[in-house]
Amino acid sequence: MIEYVNIEDGDGKKNKLKAEKIKLMYLPPTAFDNMAKADAFLSDAQNWTDQKLNEDFIHQGYVYFENTKVKIKKKEMSLLMQLLNPTFCEKVRVYNDPYADESTGLGVAGINVVGGNEKSYYVQVEGSKAAFLLYKKDYKKQFTALWQKCPEMKKKYPDMKWEDFTENVIEYNTCAK
Repeated sequence: MIEYVNIEDGDGKKNKLKAEKIKLMYLPPTAFDNMAKADAFLSDAQNWTDQKLNEDFIHQGYVYFENTKVKIKKKEMSLLMQLLNPTFCEKVRVYNDPYADESTGLGVAGINVVGGNEKSYYVQVEGSKAAFLLYKKDYKKQFTALWQKCPEMKKKYPDMKWEDFTENVIEYNTCAK
């Protein structure tokens, strides 16, 4: 969630550029510590494309940010948000929640075996004005409303599990309706 960017011009003068003035930007992974989270989310859909992206940057590991309206509590703000599904975001966009908790993980020899998943994301479904915070604990309750324009979702995923969220996003983006 970026509200502004400080830019230094050629003369050394610093300028503050507000997020609403920036349409999109790519940041190298060293400038952003949540790259591993984005990479985990993206790994299920490497063959999806969106024409507006610079796919070379994405494949080089750059993190894609775009300006979007975000609902935080009752207030809407224009912020630069890290889009976690830039290559399959036709109908639903999933943004990183930089304050998200992670589920408890189990690791063996430094490798995460199970758990350690994000417990929330900002989500914007086609037709909605702003992205909203979707919590793991509320997913079953919000499942039907979230995927309402694709009735096949409830049939295909009757358990409505948070662990299927990435798959649900991909499925919704390819839904015929």
